[in-house]
Amino acid sequence: KLYAKLADFDANLNISGIITLYDGEEVKEKTSFELLRQKYRVYHRFDYIKQVGNENISVQLDTVNKYLWIGKPDKEMLRKQRKGILPFRDLMADTSFFKITPHPGPRPAIEIFDDYQPEIKSCVLVYDPRNYIIQQAIIQWWKQPGSPESREYFKTVTDYQYNTATAVNIDELLETIVTVSRKKVEINPAYAAYRVELADNLNN
Repeated sequence: KLYAKLADFDANLNISGIITLYDGEEVKEKTSFELLRQKYRVYHRFDYIKQVGNENISVQLDTVNKYLWIGKPDKEMLRKQRKGILPFRDLMADTSFFKITPHPGPRPAIEIFDDYQPEIKSCVLVYDPRNYIIQQAIIQWWKQPGSPESREYFKTVTDYQYNTATAVNIDELLETIVTVSRKKVEINPAYAAYRVELADNLNN
């Protein structure tokens, strides 16, 4: 139920939030993000880096370092995403990659352990039991993965906000950055000073 809304590519998704990085009790960094998904069309902003894409073209825009990457989306990855995630019963199987247990605390939460991601100490998902929406993700990251001598870790706390549907047209947003037709790439003059990298798959 927690994954169902995120995995349903027939449903639009509009999420924003704040990610806070802790070293012990000290806040080291805080940044915001946005994710807007309309089936295969995606707009994602993480701090000053934006990714915009549809079924035909994908761009990554770094407005601080003035960098623009242009390529085609990974169609195989899109097909896998379209199928959704594994059924929950597979996650609970003895042969699964994940171990999921209830997490004690004032709010309903589960804790996920993944033996195939040794850099992560644990991941806790706090959720609303009324609608099974993930409200917060708390991830502990080993500072020195695989080292039995060091048990120090960083912690990231992601607070999610679920927004109402917006009228953003992702195809039009892409066209304000770049247009590609018959293998010809035209970049908006506003990004003329940017360093531009064209992916090899643009010629495919």
